[in-house]
Amino acid sequence: LGNAIEELKGRQARLLAQFRETLSNSLNADLSSPDGRAAVALRAKKVLGAQGALDLRVRRFAQVLSEADKDGDWIESACGIAAGRPIKDWGDPDVGRCGLELDGLCEQFGQAEAFATVQAPGGTPVKSTATTILKNLASSGLDIAQQRAVLLLALKELSEISPGGSGHG
Repeated sequence: LGNAIEELKGRQARLLAQFRETLSNSLNADLSSPDGRAAVALRAKKVLGAQGALDLRVRRFAQVLSEADKDGDWIESACGIAAGRPIKDWGDPDVGRCGLELDGLCEQFGQAEAFATVQAPGGTPVKSTATTILKNLASSGLDIAQQRAVLLLALKELSEISPGGSGHG
């Protein structure tokens, strides 16, 4: 029985490491390092401090991320929010659901972070840059669907910037 318990603990540790990697990729941060976790914690605190409504799950997710710089089971808490139940109560379907939901939560967190960035003091350059981009798109001769496609492609490429590159952080 002891060997079986140890094997399960090892599997859980590997699973949590896999989910930490998923979060690292989705949040464009190195969550295996203290500096990376501290940067994500600061980002989450900015989101929590912004004016405006946050979905309850996104708020809980941001609260957990705001504690990522401290020792503890923050990764388990994040996975529990994603799966809709504590990790200790998981069954096989919860593992797959967690991976999908983590991506969705990170996307919503990123949207909340962008909104918080615009609201923050110093957000004026962000607003003026957005206005410039929209003016350039409007004068490009592209129809509205093509303009949206350009923005979506740019967002996709921006989301693929590595944690060490420019972008979040």
